[in-house]
Amino acid sequence: MLPVPRWVVAVLVAAVGCASPHAAVTHVETGSAVPFGILAKTVLGLVLLMGLFWLGSHPRVRQFQEWLGIRQAITAGFAFVGLGLIASHPSIGILSGKVFYDLAPLIHFALGWLGMIIGFQFDVRVLDRLPRGTALEIALYTLAPFVVVGVVGAAVMLAYGRPWTDATFVRDAIVLATAGAIFASGTGDRPRPRDRFAGGDSDERHRLDQLDEIAAVAGLAVLGSFFRPQWVGFQWALSGSIWLLITLGVGVFVGLLAYAILTGGRRGAEFAALTLGSVALASGVAGYLMLPPLVVCFIAGAMLVNLPGDHRRRLWSVLTRFERPLYYLFLTLAGALWDVTDWRGWLLVPALVLSRAGGYLFADRLAPEIVGEGMSMRPAWFAAPVSVVSIAIVISAQTIYRGPAVPWIVTAVLGSAIVVELMSHRRARR
Repeated sequence: MLPVPRWVVAVLVAAVGCASPHAAVTHVETGSAVPFGILAKTVLGLVLLMGLFWLGSHPRVRQFQEWLGIRQAITAGFAFVGLGLIASHPSIGILSGKVFYDLAPLIHFALGWLGMIIGFQFDVRVLDRLPRGTALEIALYTLAPFVVVGVVGAAVMLAYGRPWTDATFVRDAIVLATAGAIFASGTGDRPRPRDRFAGGDSDERHRLDQLDEIAAVAGLAVLGSFFRPQWVGFQWALSGSIWLLITLGVGVFVGLLAYAILTGGRRGAEFAALTLGSVALASGVAGYLMLPPLVVCFIAGAMLVNLPGDHRRRLWSVLTRFERPLYYLFLTLAGALWDVTDWRGWLLVPALVLSRAGGYLFADRLAPEIVGEGMSMRPAWFAAPVSVVSIAIVISAQTIYRGPAVPWIVTAVLGSAIVVELMSHRRARR
């Protein structure tokens, strides 16, 4: 009997783990079967996009981008936003509305992979080395823009005629505030495994980025637990606190299961296959329960990095290898969701940019009194770029929730990312 290639096992394990959320997300989508010609065009288009994601992540391409002065991962991926716009055009139909929801398993897997990366940064040994006042600084620079963006975004949506008594109104304001409160001071790339686990962790600014992302995951966990999707029915009538405990329990269970599997001395392709299967299992269960896969996999990743063993360096290497292609996937999906013809989303762009800047400026004024002089490693309030995690939050909201405000939020986040990037480049040339 011929041996089965290990990469085939990896694909099968990932497919089985991702299969469960498909029914939960698409069972409300009814209609006739998709013609073979459209199906073939969609599959070929998606394969081409995957190839472009991988090509855009090649070291030679990234060196060329750095030579052009493009260092932010989200800036380098603006071309993929355009690809998403083109792929979602009705005449092309590669990423149409129905195809987008049929791709729910892939989207959940990508969100889970990013959540695993963020969770793997929650190393208590690294947190112990942070200087005093870091926790206060993170709280200040996260809560200030969160509150300001949320209030301004809610005011704009009230002006659009959204009723404030609707539960989705508060939910959409929290989604916008969570996406707007995160900034990215680095390039979006994680430190190498030998730097992270050999006692020479990333610089201070990278650590602040990581803690910012962790704060965003906490907000997304509360959002997914207390604001359940209304377009799908559940037989479980549970409170938000119970859903939060279920989210924590699923993440801990999958983390312990993955730890038992990955610490068995496996290496190479077998280790990568088991990593794929672990993320697929966690994101699949989260998708079936309509919980944010990013949060569930974050908890699993935090378990894996804090438990003893020699698996951490290998696991970090596998996780970061696929990070850039996932960034480009998020940006392409955001482009497919982007309704450029809706003027309400464009009016949210200056509101998000100004409120975000106002929140950071307010935090800058309070930082010397709360944190102390010379403690802050934050960029200037006018040059705080939008994080790729903000795009992931928008994609996560789109897969779980439905409502008129979600396309507005997509436009606001993408538009503000472009505006802030142009502002920072113009400032740097002076």
